[in-house]
Amino acid sequence: MRAVACLLLCACDIGAIAARRGCGLEGAAFCDGPVADSPGGRGGPLDERRWQVSRFSHVSNVPQGQINAWEPAPGVGCGGTREGLVPPNDVFVCDGRFHDAFTASLSFAMHDFSLRQPFDFAGRTGTVTFSLGGPVKTTNGWWPEVWLTEAPRQIPHLHESTGSEPTVERGLGIVLKGEGPCSDDERQTAVSQVVVVDGYAVTTFSDAQLQNVECFAVGDGVMNHFELRVSQGQVELLLTPPGGAARTVLSLAVSLPFTRGHLHLEQIAWGTTRPNTLAWADVGFDGPSLPAWVAYEHPDAQEPASRLAPGSINTGYAMVSPFAASFKGVELDGKTEAWLALTASLTQPFELQVRVNGGAWERVADPTPAITHEWRALLLPVPIASLSEGDNTIELQTTVVDGFAHVANVELLLR
Repeated sequence: MRAVACLLLCACDIGAIAARRGCGLEGAAFCDGPVADSPGGRGGPLDERRWQVSRFSHVSNVPQGQINAWEPAPGVGCGGTREGLVPPNDVFVCDGRFHDAFTASLSFAMHDFSLRQPFDFAGRTGTVTFSLGGPVKTTNGWWPEVWLTEAPRQIPHLHESTGSEPTVERGLGIVLKGEGPCSDDERQTAVSQVVVVDGYAVTTFSDAQLQNVECFAVGDGVMNHFELRVSQGQVELLLTPPGGAARTVLSLAVSLPFTRGHLHLEQIAWGTTRPNTLAWADVGFDGPSLPAWVAYEHPDAQEPASRLAPGSINTGYAMVSPFAASFKGVELDGKTEAWLALTASLTQPFELQVRVNGGAWERVADPTPAITHEWRALLLPVPIASLSEGDNTIELQTTVVDGFAHVANVELLLR
């Protein structure tokens, strides 16, 4: 496993490179465009120093041998179709874009790509840019979402009903699901919802509450460019179609409870066996260049999954006994803050214990008590004094032993 280190450039260097690359911004604080091939971790060809990549699947039944399981899927792009893609090869890069392909196996599934460098819009209107291509199917299909979350939690929500029981305390979500007149085929979509989360409480804006919403063309080979303009009191989304002029496709007055967030680009699927591929490019934002989180990944399981299509794999781990996550080559110099990030399925009532490097077991309080189902995206504090330079081990166990508990997407974050 490649330990994922922080960006090896100082903040001013990051800004200078971003400005040269563009992403449609003047003097960008962050820009990953064109996307370069940088293999080595959970993100496949994406640079995990910049990107946090998480995969979450409801295809999980530990006794039946399915633990955050993924069936092989074709990926469309790069001049053809790639067959039999499973993590981490379900993400692939060409033509300056990264492509994201999977099938949901009639359940809920999500791929989440979030930036390790925070975006700050305090006292101003900040701009996030990205390009997006691929079809959208609302009913029993797939759609993209764009989120800003205050904390670097991996996945903002874990349910096909966007905003239902969120995993983040504070966040903003833009749902590009279409619906209504924009969802009659896979060639057009629109903003269908805006979700604001404050203290795990959800406010959802839809239908007549959204201004300037209109359908726009999507599909394989159609790369639309977007600008998301965000202040604490206003959200706007501008679209520039291929060969066309920019126009506003969302305008909404909001009251955001945060001024610094982590950008998430997501593909979500539910209720379908049909695979889909989205393409992303020119991801960037303006504002101050803030330090990125330093991340060390525990590798995915990459074990065969049972009772699914041949070639299916599990990326998660069962918690039938204490689960031990290993983090290699940890560097602590100058670090004052540490967190363990992961997704988990824990039977209610929530009961989780953690120990670091063979120390005492510590009980963890449920950070998302409003969630009533077993799915969680957890961000657990780790005492910096309990970590060591070099290799570290963090163990997890639950006292509610029913054979179904499991974890995935495990990594250690430092700052």
